[in-house]
Amino acid sequence: MIHLVLDVESTGLYGDGFACGWVVVDDQTGRTLAEGRLVAPSSQAHAHSAEDRKWVARNVPQMEWTSPTLVQLRTDFWVIWETWRERGALMWADCGFPVEAAFLFTAVDNFPDKRARSAPQPLHEIATLRLAVGLDPIATEERLPDEYPRHDPLADARQSARLLLEALALNREMLAHAVAH
Repeated sequence: MIHLVLDVESTGLYGDGFACGWVVVDDQTGRTLAEGRLVAPSSQAHAHSAEDRKWVARNVPQMEWTSPTLVQLRTDFWVIWETWRERGALMWADCGFPVEAAFLFTAVDNFPDKRARSAPQPLHEIATLRLAVGLDPIATEERLPDEYPRHDPLADARQSARLLLEALALNREMLAHAVAH
């Protein structure tokens, strides 16, 4: 099965998403099929407080803009999502609420007539799958070299995709063991 793992950087947990990264993986082969990052100016993103903007400035690495506006960022991502959705991909986020869920909701809200029917339903949760297979859903896991820097949405999506594949493999092992006994 094919999975698209999404990570979004926003101005605070309830501010606008201004950067997204995604990784598409095949859980049968473990291969990465595609990945990328889209970035709009964070100055355009709504923030609930000056402290949220300060956090972004301190923690999110500088990234080259790929989209001139937030609406264009969401439109560019939606093209990618629809391409992989048509190929049967499921969408995943590590802890999808509130950041990734808000990003997707706003993307649909920008053009509801065009996007409401192709929105990811459900948005699958890596943290919930990890809990279901006996792993700590909010543990701080070690990162591989290509999973840095933190808060780069592509690096974060790479780590989340790896954790997803590990949890899916563990789930398959658990199911095989249950069937064998």
